[in-house]
Amino acid sequence: MPEGYNHFYPYPAGDIRDVNHTWWKMVSNEIGTSIFVDNAWGGTTVVGGTSATESEVRLKTLLLGEEKPDIVLIFMGSNDIASGTKATTFKASYEKMIANIQKLSPDIEIILCTLLNLDPITTFYKGYDVDAYNNVIKEIGEKNNFEVIDLFKAELAKTDLIDSVHPNKSGHEKIAEL
Repeated sequence: MPEGYNHFYPYPAGDIRDVNHTWWKMVSNEIGTSIFVDNAWGGTTVVGGTSATESEVRLKTLLLGEEKPDIVLIFMGSNDIASGTKATTFKASYEKMIANIQKLSPDIEIILCTLLNLDPITTFYKGYDVDAYNNVIKEIGEKNNFEVIDLFKAELAKTDLIDSVHPNKSGHEKIAEL
């Protein structure tokens, strides 16, 4: 992690003790790939100057020297929606993020993930239009022929979360199944 950013896992009160307990590593193990770079910077957004869209520093961390990943899996937007960013602003920044990634690595396969369905179990998204965000992600996926994993379909319960948004091990297992 770059200076000034944190990782969430392992979380002191949680049950995720190593990367093999995360849904992205479970998926990687299942399909026989390896994780090239984990570019998950705690608390970051798609929109804004230090975001995944605007930050050249962050974009370049997708590379290891001259090596580039074959696939990038994007699961972003929770911090944007919780900050009150309008879906139209999110869409413009999300599209710019995709364009920047493709410029960096034109042959990369991009897979998008929708936001989780947290409304029935927490108040994290209360008052925000999760459907509008997920529709943006699906629309961008369809427009670019990207696979979209609909994480909204993960049937999480309150017992699957460490806090109001981050899944614990059982939550990661449910997400990985999708």
